Amino acid sequence: LPTHVARGARFEFVAQAINTGDTTWEKTPSRLGGFVTVGCKLLTVEGRLLNDRLGRTYLPRDLGPREAVSLAVSVDIPEDIPPGEYRFQIDLVDEQICWFGDLGGSVLVKPLHLT
Repeated sequence: LPTHVARGARFEFVAQAINTGDTTWEKTPSRLGGFVTVGCKLLTVEGRLLNDRLGRTYLPRDLGPREAVSLAVSVDIPEDIPPGEYRFQIDLVDEQICWFGDLGGSVLVKPLHLT
Protein backbone atom coordinates (compact mmCIF):
# COMPACT_ATOMS: atom_id res chain seq x y z
CA LEU A 1 0.00 0.00 0.00
CA PRO A 2 1.22 3.52 -0.67
CA THR A 3 2.03 5.79 2.27
CA HIS A 4 1.44 9.05 0.35
CA VAL A 5 -1.43 9.71 -2.08
CA ALA A 6 -2.69 12.86 -3.77
CA ARG A 7 -6.31 13.83 -3.14
CA GLY A 8 -8.39 12.92 -6.17
CA ALA A 9 -5.92 10.18 -7.16
CA ARG A 10 -6.45 6.47 -7.58
CA PHE A 11 -4.25 3.71 -6.26
CA GLU A 12 -4.48 -0.04 -6.55
CA PHE A 13 -3.40 -3.03 -4.49
CA VAL A 14 -4.00 -6.77 -4.34
CA ALA A 15 -5.89 -8.16 -1.35
CA GLN A 16 -6.12 -11.79 -0.35
CA ALA A 17 -9.30 -12.97 1.36
CA ILE A 18 -9.41 -16.29 3.18
CA ASN A 19 -12.70 -17.74 4.39
CA THR A 20 -11.85 -19.17 7.80
CA GLY A 21 -15.49 -19.69 8.75
CA ASP A 22 -18.03 -22.40 8.05
CA THR A 23 -20.34 -20.43 5.72
CA THR A 24 -19.89 -19.80 1.99
CA TRP A 25 -19.38 -16.13 1.10
CA GLU A 26 -21.77 -15.25 -1.69
CA LYS A 27 -20.48 -13.08 -4.55
CA THR A 28 -23.78 -12.22 -6.23
CA PRO A 29 -25.06 -8.73 -5.37
CA SER A 30 -28.55 -8.50 -3.94
CA ARG A 31 -30.60 -5.45 -2.98
CA LEU A 32 -31.13 -7.21 0.36
CA GLY A 33 -27.39 -7.55 1.01
CA GLY A 34 -25.80 -10.69 2.36
CA PHE A 35 -23.00 -10.83 -0.22
CA VAL A 36 -19.34 -10.23 0.62
CA THR A 37 -17.10 -7.47 -0.74
CA VAL A 38 -13.74 -5.97 0.09
CA GLY A 39 -14.19 -2.49 1.51
CA CYS A 40 -11.91 0.29 2.70
CA LYS A 41 -12.36 3.04 5.26
CA LEU A 42 -10.61 6.37 5.63
CA LEU A 43 -10.32 7.47 9.25
CA THR A 44 -8.72 10.35 11.11
CA VAL A 45 -5.63 9.45 13.14
CA GLU A 46 -7.93 9.49 16.19
CA GLY A 47 -10.15 6.86 14.55
CA ARG A 48 -13.14 8.99 13.46
CA LEU A 49 -14.70 7.58 10.28
CA LEU A 50 -14.57 9.91 7.27
CA ASN A 51 -15.52 7.56 4.44
CA ASP A 52 -16.45 3.86 4.33
CA ARG A 53 -17.31 3.62 0.62
CA LEU A 54 -13.79 3.34 -0.76
CA GLY A 55 -12.51 0.44 -2.85
CA ARG A 56 -15.64 -1.71 -2.82
CA THR A 57 -14.66 -4.81 -4.78
CA TYR A 58 -16.86 -7.83 -5.49
CA LEU A 59 -15.60 -11.37 -5.06
CA PRO A 60 -14.89 -13.08 -8.40
CA ARG A 61 -16.72 -16.22 -7.22
CA ASP A 62 -18.48 -17.67 -4.19
CA LEU A 63 -15.89 -18.52 -1.57
CA GLY A 64 -16.44 -21.67 0.47
CA PRO A 65 -14.92 -22.49 3.87
CA ARG A 66 -11.10 -22.72 3.78
CA GLU A 67 -10.97 -21.19 0.29
CA ALA A 68 -8.94 -18.11 -0.61
CA VAL A 69 -8.98 -15.58 -3.41
CA SER A 70 -6.80 -12.65 -4.52
CA LEU A 71 -8.53 -9.50 -5.69
CA ALA A 72 -7.28 -6.34 -7.40
CA VAL A 73 -8.74 -3.38 -5.48
CA SER A 74 -8.89 0.19 -6.86
CA VAL A 75 -9.33 3.10 -4.46
CA ASP A 76 -10.29 6.63 -5.51
CA ILE A 77 -9.40 9.20 -2.85
CA PRO A 78 -12.02 11.97 -2.75
CA GLU A 79 -10.75 15.45 -3.66
CA ASP A 80 -12.67 17.10 -0.82
CA ILE A 81 -10.64 15.42 1.95
CA PRO A 82 -8.17 17.96 3.42
CA PRO A 83 -4.45 17.18 3.12
CA GLY A 84 -2.92 15.56 6.18
CA GLU A 85 -2.41 12.34 8.12
CA TYR A 86 -5.06 9.61 8.10
CA ARG A 87 -5.58 5.91 8.75
CA PHE A 88 -6.56 3.62 5.87
CA GLN A 89 -8.38 0.40 6.81
CA ILE A 90 -9.04 -2.66 4.66
CA ASP A 91 -11.80 -5.05 5.73
CA LEU A 92 -14.44 -7.40 4.36
CA VAL A 93 -18.10 -6.43 4.32
CA ASP A 94 -21.16 -8.65 4.50
CA GLU A 95 -23.15 -6.01 2.64
CA GLN A 96 -26.05 -4.49 4.59
CA ILE A 97 -25.17 -6.81 7.49
CA CYS A 98 -21.78 -5.91 9.02
CA TRP A 99 -18.10 -5.24 8.58
CA PHE A 100 -16.12 -8.37 9.49
CA GLY A 101 -13.82 -6.29 11.71
CA ASP A 102 -16.79 -5.24 13.84
CA LEU A 103 -17.20 -8.91 14.78
CA GLY A 104 -13.54 -9.54 15.56
CA GLY A 105 -12.29 -10.37 12.07
CA SER A 106 -8.83 -9.32 10.94
CA VAL A 107 -8.45 -5.87 9.43
CA LEU A 108 -5.41 -4.13 8.03
CA VAL A 109 -4.84 -0.52 9.12
CA LYS A 110 -2.06 1.59 7.64
CA PRO A 111 -1.09 5.25 7.97
CA LEU A 112 -1.82 7.33 4.87
CA HIS A 113 -0.63 10.87 4.12
CA LEU A 114 -2.83 12.82 1.69
CA THR A 115 -1.31 15.65 -0.31
